[in-house]
Amino acid sequence: MKHAPFAAVLLLCPFPALGQRPQGLSLADAIALARDSNPAYRQTLHDRAPAVWGVRNAWASFLPSLSASAGGGYAGPGEQTFLTASFSQNVATWS
Repeated sequence: MKHAPFAAVLLLCPFPALGQRPQGLSLADAIALARDSNPAYRQTLHDRAPAVWGVRNAWASFLPSLSASAGGGYAGPGEQTFLTASFSQNVATWS
């Protein structure tokens, strides 16, 4: 009789373990749950678009640029006075 409480405990121990069955969570569900619950992952997703634009801007500043400009002018014959000096031009000039 002195072993009866010990035997009763051994018989009743497996029953609490039956209540701890797995929930049947698939791997895809577990990954989705982890992604939704992880603040570091969500912050990384949030910061990804500005980082992509930063890379694009860095490449754009690295590449060489090309610019072109043009101008023209015409000076006809005549006389021009600047302060006390007088300048005269006899022919028309295109530039």
